[in-house]
Amino acid sequence: MDIIIMFVMPVTIVLIICFFLTWLFLHKARHREKLLRLEKGLEPIPATTGSGRNALLTLGILVIGVSVGMALVTAINRMGYFAGDGIFVGIVGGCSGIALIIASKLNKA
Repeated sequence: MDIIIMFVMPVTIVLIICFFLTWLFLHKARHREKLLRLEKGLEPIPATTGSGRNALLTLGILVIGVSVGMALVTAINRMGYFAGDGIFVGIVGGCSGIALIIASKLNKA
């Protein structure tokens, strides 16, 4: 149980930091693009509607993927199949990646 807590807390903190940094860099890039278009005398790109829905869908699918990965890690740990700490990070990362691929396919449709 201690290994799960030692694994979950740092991963959660790292994920929160990554989400914040992603949002920050995207926000800065959009702001710079708006300023450049205004400086050149072009019309700013209007905000698209529905992008919030896609972002929430992607976030929801990612959370489900991370949860499935954590559940698999817990099941593997309880069954006694212990191949080292790296396998746990790999399982959660793999499930997160699969969730993002599914979200990308759903957003394109």
